Amino acid sequence: MAGRGRNYAWMLTMSLLVLGFEALLGLVAVMVWGATLEKADVGPNGLALVGLAVFLPVAALVGAVAAAVLSHVVVLPAVWLGDALARLFRRRPGWWWVLLAAVALPLPVVALVEWRNGHGLGPATLARWALVAAVAVPPALLCRLRGPGRGGAPIGVVALWGVGAVVGAGLFGGVALATGVLESYEPPRVSREVLTGTWSDGEEGVLVLRPDGTATATGVAQFDFEERVAPCGGEGTWSFDPGAGTWEQSIEIVVPGCAQDDWQLMGTSERPTLYSYIGDPDSVDLYELTRLDD
Repeated sequence: MAGRGRNYAWMLTMSLLVLGFEALLGLVAVMVWGATLEKADVGPNGLALVGLAVFLPVAALVGAVAAAVLSHVVVLPAVWLGDALARLFRRRPGWWWVLLAAVALPLPVVALVEWRNGHGLGPATLARWALVAAVAVPPALLCRLRGPGRGGAPIGVVALWGVGAVVGAGLFGGVALATGVLESYEPPRVSREVLTGTWSDGEEGVLVLRPDGTATATGVAQFDFEERVAPCGGEGTWSFDPGAGTWEQSIEIVVPGCAQDDWQLMGTSERPTLYSYIGDPDSVDLYELTRLDD
């Protein structure tokens, strides 16, 4: 190993670096994908920012531990196994030996974890094996590079390429969303006619909105912060503000005894959804009503 200009510390550094960039690329992909999913208007707020400030360091620590475990269980052993296979078959060491080892080695590891968790071997095991192998192959192949002594300082080069890949992926995703190649989610544009009708929470809660602006609530859920309390019902009124855009649409439903009076829209044009916040508006807990077909 030392003769190739790489040792344990050098290989571990390379593995952690590559796995870190893979995680960042995955995060970019999840963020871009998340922009296309149906969601409520829960933009940045004080509670969310505090949660994010707590979550990120914890996620980074958990990710670092996971990367270290994967490096020691799969990545580094795959490099050593690839070199050993080349010597065993008296062949010249090459990347293909490491590739073979990095693909094959995760299978017994994943199977062992599944067995210890009481799960049998099946399609889910094969899917996890494929995922672990796909994650492990790039760092294993790059760990074959020589360490100090080879021109170009591979770790620095890999770091530059990694930063470029993450930034490039972020820019590509942003441009794709901005140009409509990927459609970012927006609530459906509705009218009073669309809102008129019967809305249900799928259980006992029902709201009936009539064309004359009157409303009837039956069994509409009520909450004390996040705890469900006795439902409300009765007669009231409703009004619709189309706003300047789809995110600004709002429906005011005033029924004496019902705490929810400010409702927003999400869903799709074919199946719009009314929602109000449960408890603190800074939360992401929602009470939803779906329009029933006439």
